[in-house]
Amino acid sequence: PVSSCSVPLTVQFTNTSTQAITYNWNFGDGTTSTAVNPSHTYLSEGTYTVTLTATNANGCTDRVTQQELVNISLPSVSINDLPQEGCAPLTWTFTSQVNSTDPVASYLWDFGDGTTSTDETPTHTFASGMHDITLIITTAQGCRDTVVVPQGIRAGDRPITGFTATPRVTCAWQAILFTDTTIGNVDRWLWDFGDGGSSVLQNPEHKYRDTGSFD
Repeated sequence: PVSSCSVPLTVQFTNTSTQAITYNWNFGDGTTSTAVNPSHTYLSEGTYTVTLTATNANGCTDRVTQQELVNISLPSVSINDLPQEGCAPLTWTFTSQVNSTDPVASYLWDFGDGTTSTDETPTHTFASGMHDITLIITTAQGCRDTVVVPQGIRAGDRPITGFTATPRVTCAWQAILFTDTTIGNVDRWLWDFGDGGSSVLQNPEHKYRDTGSFD
């Protein structure tokens, strides 16, 4: 069998037939040849079955088929579990999923912050910012694949949380306005009003059904 991780792939076929005078090759990709020892170039990824039909001077024929004789499988790579987000400094260990019939010879990670790694599963700590993550793999035969995850790591500055409540002393069932005074970039909120109630609004109103003090 002939295996490759890249196209075009040129394969030289050797005819071992005896007592034949004409030949017909079927290369499994829709093309044929009547040459004795043809050379054929495959242009697409795939698995190809090759058939040779030989005919002698009396018109008798014989046929031989080699199943899946040529296998061309381009490598592909993906990065697991991205995107990730959190507060800076954000540390993450990267893993990848590789599909290749040819062994991987090298990894090259680019973390989008001016640093790189050649480890298979590197760990990196990110400062605040949006970071594009790139991975290039190279196989033993020199084939390559590249994957880029835009903003694969989103590291933000930790906000300084604060809020006000107006009024703070009131009767049950009266609306209280909670105002977010957090310093920093915030795009999600989760309020816990201390009585089992909650909200995801930035500045919610809440009514307490009973008297008491609530944290």
